[in-house]
Amino acid sequence: PQNRNHIRRTHPEGSYIVSLDDDVSSIQRLSSSGKKLADVDLQGLFCGAHDFCLSRGVTLWGVYPVRNAFFMSNRIRFGNHFIGGAVYMEKVLHSPVYDVCEGFPGTRDDIERTLIHDDCGTVARFEFITHDTDYLNLRGGLQSGVRDEDSHVDWILASWPHKTKGWRRKDGRREVKLLAKVDEDS
Repeated sequence: PQNRNHIRRTHPEGSYIVSLDDDVSSIQRLSSSGKKLADVDLQGLFCGAHDFCLSRGVTLWGVYPVRNAFFMSNRIRFGNHFIGGAVYMEKVLHSPVYDVCEGFPGTRDDIERTLIHDDCGTVARFEFITHDTDYLNLRGGLQSGVRDEDSHVDWILASWPHKTKGWRRKDGRREVKLLAKVDEDS
């Protein structure tokens, strides 16, 4: 979180930055038939997403978080929809309101970032673009060391009770579900 806040604060206001984790092995697009995934040209994707964000006033753009063509669709969702930290584009806004909290360990800053942009900007997710990653399965990075993510989950649930709901994974880990209003699709 500290690095991402710093990067956002040091780039020119109004520009856009892309965050792409080093463990992302591919970015893919849903076919027009909605049944298969195909690799995309990254430069074309990010240039197109940038133009889209500029034209629609989007402050946080991301991709579908699960690599499964069955659940994906050829649409764009706006609003309180999860934007994962592995692939996203964020408008550079220097206001501290866009800073995610730096005092929490772990991996919940992407949820917090989505909620902040839903409050103060515009969130858009391309439901037809996804990524493949070994996130949390490789040595080093966020997965190394002991984390107390429950404190961040508690803080998010208390800070956005009208936009979140807590739940448990099958393995017992706590998670945050984002509660989306009926949103505009394109």
